[in-house]
Amino acid sequence: MDLYSQMSVVKILLRDLAKPKMQAHVAKVPLLPERINGIQEALEVLMTKQLEVDDATSRIVKHKPLLVLKREVNDKLVVLVTYLQVMAAKAPEAYGKPYAVVSAIITRLNASYTGGAPKASKRQADADGSSEATRVAMGA
Repeated sequence: MDLYSQMSVVKILLRDLAKPKMQAHVAKVPLLPERINGIQEALEVLMTKQLEVDDATSRIVKHKPLLVLKREVNDKLVVLVTYLQVMAAKAPEAYGKPYAVVSAIITRLNASYTGGAPKASKRQADADGSSEATRVAMGA
C-alpha cells in the first residue's frame, strides 16, 4: 500500500473515531483521546512533508538516458574524425598532428575497451548498426 493510501486509511479511522457514537467508547479507554490527537498532529505533519517532497521531486531535471548520450557523442566524434582525416590529407602541416593525437587516443581506448555493456545491449547496438563511438570513428 502506498503512502497516500495509508494516510487515507488513517484519516478514515480518525474520522470514524470522532463520530459522536464512538466518543463514548473512546472516552472509556484511558489516554486514548490524547493518543488520537497525537496521531492527528503527526498525520498533518506527514502530509505537509509529503507535499514538500512531491514538490521537490516534480522539479528534478530529467537527464537523457546514457545510450542516447553515447549516440550523440558517437555522431559528433565521427564528424570530428572524418573532418580531421580529410584536413590532414589536404593540409598535413596544420592538421596532421591533431589527427594523429585523436587517432592515438581512439586506438588506446579501443585497446583498453573491455566490453562493459551487457550482451543484449551489444546485440541491439549491432542490430541498429551502431557500436562504440571509438570503434566507428576509426572504421574498426
